[in-house]
Amino acid sequence: MKAKHQNIIAAIVGIFSCIAIWYLFIVSSIEFSRLTYLTILPPTIASLIGGLVIAAIAPKSGVKLSATVGCLLAFPLLALMLKSGFSHLGRNPLLWYWPMYIIPFFVLGACIHKRVIHGT
Repeated sequence: MKAKHQNIIAAIVGIFSCIAIWYLFIVSSIEFSRLTYLTILPPTIASLIGGLVIAAIAPKSGVKLSATVGCLLAFPLLALMLKSGFSHLGRNPLLWYWPMYIIPFFVLGACIHKRVIHGT
């Protein structure tokens, strides 16, 4: 399979696996209705698994592709949250703007795959 096709398939499968894990967290019985540090758990774990999946399918470009996919998911979410400006009205911005954690956890998942599974 060509590297270009492999990267496209890896990106699509990585996005869908991230969304599926995230959905499983939402459907689970854990309470995520209030904005606490526990609410950051589902997107970070889902992003970590998405990065692992991307690096497993496309090992040569896993870290770069994971960063790109993380940006493709995080920037639209941040844009929706920031459409009326940077105003968190006294809320904790580290919790309120949680999509900023998607990119580093996608990359971390790819790095874990590269270091642990491939040993490079």
